[in-house]
Amino acid sequence: MTLTARGTVFTVRHFSGEASSVLEVREGTVEIRDRTTGKTEDVKAGRAVRYGSDGQVTTLDASGRDVALAWT
Repeated sequence: MTLTARGTVFTVRHFSGEASSVLEVREGTVEIRDRTTGKTEDVKAGRAVRYGSDGQVTTLDASGRDVALAWT
């Protein structure tokens, strides 16, 4: 996946060995593009998603976002 930020504040979290990453957008929009299929999805301010190596993008609820982005 590639990310294109457009006038934004965002957080991306990915750990080695994990099959997915988490993106939270606070301001603006971030475009997610699957490198294999070319499929894109815009993630706008206030939204958090988990995106997997399979190209699947899943919206996280508030508690899922907090857990995924918490510093451990």
